[in-house]
Amino acid sequence: MNILATFLRSSGVSIIWVCAVFSPVLIIMGAVENKSLHMLLGCVLAPLVLWSILDGIKALKSHQLMTNFIGSALVPIISILVGIVFGVFKYAM
Repeated sequence: MNILATFLRSSGVSIIWVCAVFSPVLIIMGAVENKSLHMLLGCVLAPLVLWSILDGIKALKSHQLMTNFIGSALVPIISILVGIVFGVFKYAM
């Protein structure tokens, strides 16, 4: 793998991590405060995160590096949970 592909992969993973935190927050904010743009943005970001999680699970099943699974699936799952907890405590209560 060349250095450009490595850089794009690592920057893409970090963007997915940010999306994993913000997508549940935006969906909850859109639902509670009736903001359709926030809801739409959260619904656009959520499939990207789910696609990354599926990619990490495929990496685990094909016996690739464990770091591919951790970076693409495990960290986004934890980030989604953090986003849900933050969204519920911030906007739903």
